[in-house]
Amino acid sequence: MKFEGLTERQCEIADLLYECDSLEEVKYFLDYVLPSEERTSALTLLEMMHQDNYEEAYGVDEAYYEVQLLLHKISDKNVK
Repeated sequence: MKFEGLTERQCEIADLLYECDSLEEVKYFLDYVLPSEERTSALTLLEMMHQDNYEEAYGVDEAYYEVQLLLHKISDKNVK
């Protein structure tokens, strides 16, 4: 899984989310490990990861643009 345009911190968060083996681990990470100001970004990254997995499983390319739009929104928020 590879997303272009992420900040270094977003890459770190995505890597940590990817390493989670269960929903409970993801929930713990979101609720207790991440600072509250990074949760929205982490949830967006998680959604992007789900979308990417869906595309791989079903060969759907149309969601690519939606993922890129979300990525652009995340990048814009972190630049400001």
